[in-house]
Amino acid sequence: FKEEVDSGRVRFMGVMRGAELSAAFASADVFVLPSDSETLGFVVLESMASGVPPIGVRAGGVPDLIGHGQTGMLAAPGDEGAEEFTAHVRTLL
Repeated sequence: FKEEVDSGRVRFMGVMRGAELSAAFASADVFVLPSDSETLGFVVLESMASGVPPIGVRAGGVPDLIGHGQTGMLAAPGDEGAEEFTAHVRTLL
């Protein structure tokens, strides 16, 4: 994963709001949500509404939103899912 970050293909955006957030979603190739404590995951819905495939954790409410291989991808939570997350990012990039 370090290679993707170093190449500039992966960027961590930080906190965004309003038009800046909408523009970021619209320009993204993939949205990654590694949190394993999202009860609903509005950001997943925002990425999907922008046509950006999400990668989330099989925990909390996220699996209710993402159909693995159909509307996005899911990975195991915690350290055990790190390689799976990386593989999904590489697949979608």
